[in-house]
Amino acid sequence: MLFALGIGSGLPLLLVMSFGMRWLPKPGQWMESINRIFGYALLAAAIFIVRSLLPDSLTLALWAALLLAMAVHLASLRPKGWTVFTRYCGVLLGVWGSIMLLGAASGGSDPWQPLRHLQGSANLGTSSTVESVRIADPQLLKQEMGQAQANGQWVLLDFYADWCISCKVMERTVFGEPQVQAAIADMRFLQPDVTDNTASQQALLKEYGIIGPPTILFINPQGQEVRSARITGEVNASEFLEYLQILKK
Repeated sequence: MLFALGIGSGLPLLLVMSFGMRWLPKPGQWMESINRIFGYALLAAAIFIVRSLLPDSLTLALWAALLLAMAVHLASLRPKGWTVFTRYCGVLLGVWGSIMLLGAASGGSDPWQPLRHLQGSANLGTSSTVESVRIADPQLLKQEMGQAQANGQWVLLDFYADWCISCKVMERTVFGEPQVQAAIADMRFLQPDVTDNTASQQALLKEYGIIGPPTILFINPQGQEVRSARITGEVNASEFLEYLQILKK
């Protein structure tokens, strides 16, 4: 049996060594192109991995730098029959990289919509925006919740951390949506910040039975959580609005 296994494993190698050289592609410029493609892919993977450790604007600037480097590289190529295509791709990457760089310089964070925050700033005077209050001190959080309870307000607790990728995604795709903004307009929007994971922050998580962010709680004006509406993990805007419907029942 082991002999048959050895023959089966070695036979393809013998066939390739004997007859495969005529079928294998010849080395040339295409290998250099493949090498560069994998190089850019590795740089993109590195940015993707460290994005949770860097400020959003810096991450956007790194993506912009990568696209601009690819654009310059494509513009310098002279492939036979592909000159127009590579130039066109280079122009597209260069334009988008420049837009991303402008977005990063002005405080943007979304690689797909790098200038969206500027549109939000322009509309700030014509539409009301519910701003979150980010609090790292649990004692200050209790004070804010007590004040909201005294005012008869619902409290939306959105547990947040700088290293939480889903928190940043939801900040953009959920709380940035006009429908969600309108639905939580009467609530006190508080974000307990557990980035530093201090002893007091760990105690706060334990008090509410939370493993970690993102977790969203709804506290009624009597200071009690509506457990059936608790959100654990990342959700989209429509799913978030469905949880809000539970509060109306």
